[in-house]
Amino acid sequence: MRFLVVFIAFSLSYAIVTNVPGSQPNIQAGIDASSVGDTVLVSAGTYYENIDYKGKNISVIGYNRETTIIDGGEDGTVVTFENSENSTAVLSGF
Repeated sequence: MRFLVVFIAFSLSYAIVTNVPGSQPNIQAGIDASSVGDTVLVSAGTYYENIDYKGKNISVIGYNRETTIIDGGEDGTVVTFENSENSTAVLSGF
């Protein structure tokens, strides 16, 4: 008697939520640490930086648009989407 054993390997990937400034010190660090499908939740405050999604289709969500501000210091584009991001890349709550 012969047996055929087949192993099927698959990988489950889960979206990760990164908190700024809890898990990462600033928004760009949160983006850099993220993968496609992840979410960066940003606490209320003013963040003095310019951010680049770097081709990642992620969500960056501010606490609320009245109290969560990205201030680029008049130094170029504050938020950059120019590396093949699509409609699943989200910026909200700022």
